[in-house]
Amino acid sequence: MTFLLFLLSSLSLIASSTSIEFFIDAKPEGPDYIWKTDITLTCYWDPTKAGNSAEFLIDNTSIYRDNSPYVVSEEDTSKVEVSTDMDAGQAQLIIKDLTAADTHEIKCSVSWLGLSPAQEVTVNEPPTTPVSGIAASAVDFATATISFDAVEDATKYTVGWQAAGAADWEEVEITDVTYGLTGLLVATTYTVRVRAGDLAGYRDDVELATTSFTTLDNRPPVPVDAISVSDAEYNATVITITWNTDTNTASGLVVSSITAKVSQDDVEVEGSLQTLSGDETSATFDLPGPGTYIFVVSTHNDFSAEGDTASVIEHIVEETKIPTTSPPTEPKPVTEEKTNEVEAGPGGGEHLKCTDPQLVNDYETSPVVLESTPGNTQVIVCYLSESSTFTSDNIVWAYDGASQFNQTQLTDQEAFSITNEDDKSNFAISSVGDNHAGEYTCTVAGETCRFQLTVTGMSTGGNGAASMAFSGLLALAVLLRLL
Repeated sequence: MTFLLFLLSSLSLIASSTSIEFFIDAKPEGPDYIWKTDITLTCYWDPTKAGNSAEFLIDNTSIYRDNSPYVVSEEDTSKVEVSTDMDAGQAQLIIKDLTAADTHEIKCSVSWLGLSPAQEVTVNEPPTTPVSGIAASAVDFATATISFDAVEDATKYTVGWQAAGAADWEEVEITDVTYGLTGLLVATTYTVRVRAGDLAGYRDDVELATTSFTTLDNRPPVPVDAISVSDAEYNATVITITWNTDTNTASGLVVSSITAKVSQDDVEVEGSLQTLSGDETSATFDLPGPGTYIFVVSTHNDFSAEGDTASVIEHIVEETKIPTTSPPTEPKPVTEEKTNEVEAGPGGGEHLKCTDPQLVNDYETSPVVLESTPGNTQVIVCYLSESSTFTSDNIVWAYDGASQFNQTQLTDQEAFSITNEDDKSNFAISSVGDNHAGEYTCTVAGETCRFQLTVTGMSTGGNGAASMAFSGLLALAVLLRLL
């Protein structure tokens, strides 16, 4: 009898394996179910042949057991819902907000009928790895190329780009790891972002890969700003010019290089052309000598034309003249020597103070009249004003407007000397002779102080001849110094 009952039960189970229909609705394309979606599993049977209970088995464990991955509760249906209608022969399981944790084998069990065929639930999730190796570069004024490394398990990518200052992003979905952008704005910086996804979509919590690029600029640069020549003394032939590129920078114009050159009398000075980087702001030239020079600084890029972006400035290298008159006769020594020291005479201005404030003279027409006697030491002083930017070494002395000399040219002479201090230059005649009478001047930066030296008790021979003789001596002293 027991064997008969077992046999009947076994036959009933065999029959039941084909009497329960079990399926999952709306299965998507591909083998997996979609991440963050809901699925419904339904089984049907013949209620006239079934017992009085039905349940779902999750990996062969009743969904109602404590070790089940799901908790069935009428109060909390946020994850699963289970409903059974024995009279209608139907049971339903809804699993919500699918993730990879919901990958299970699920069966439907009905009393007296047995188990349904198993349904495999596998869930596809988007990649959790962010895109890496992103790069973007401009091809020309309106196109660019974007590339990045492939992400494991990703089947698609979203590429977005946004112009600087724009409110919206433009996006495209691609399956490759490179993409070409077109229709971009000229000389504009763009931000690019890329994320990886698959059939399940994209994860919002995965960091986006970003980079930027700037499209090329087809505008030529403008000339440099504030071009100027550095201060230079007389005879200075090493000249530095400076400038800046503020206007180009503010306008976003590309300056790839700068050229600087100099010409004299419309002829370019040989070897003067310098090609500099686009961020240089100065150039130094070694000029051949005194004269008028024209400096030209030009900005360049791939779209500039010669001459269109040039800035020009003129500079004069001033020359200190060398005496040309014949030397004077050496004066005879006098036993008793006296020293006269006189402040320089009328004239002056921004750089020179030409007289002692106690002296009253006609500054426009008359020099200070000085008297000395043969054999005395005569000292004449030229003061620099407090506002002058020159030094006493820049002061040039002259005699009767013909002979010009400074401290360097006369240092070793016996008859006269020039000594310079911080704010003054002293011209001294060690032993005044009748050939030293005449007008003396001191000059700097075009400003001149004048005074007239009269020698009392002059010997026969005339002032004119004596003046010429003294000028000649000064000229010879200068030439010997220069040699």
